[in-house]
Amino acid sequence: MKNLFSLVLALITFNAFAQSSNPIQITINGQTDRGALWQIHEDLKVQGLNFIYNPEFDNQRRLTKLSYSIKDSAGNDIIANTDISGNFQQGAMAIIKLKKVNDHWVKD
Repeated sequence: MKNLFSLVLALITFNAFAQSSNPIQITINGQTDRGALWQIHEDLKVQGLNFIYNPEFDNQRRLTKLSYSIKDSAGNDIIANTDISGNFQQGAMAIIKLKKVNDHWVKD
């Protein structure tokens, strides 16, 4: 009976773990360059997400503005088109938090 209880507890724990994933947190700030934005795109692609972004840079190639959206593999918006107002070089930042719930990515 004790072994059966342990097995049921292990299955419940595994099922809860299988339905969730470590959350993703991305911070975009004035130090973020084109290469880092592309890497975010590639990293999210591995997770089945499409990071669509439109950055603006100053003449020294520093990020100043950013528009972005994130869609799942079916094309559904996880984060609809978002414009970061303000200048990244003056402290503006974007913090993107995502988590997987029941095999679907959602904004955290």
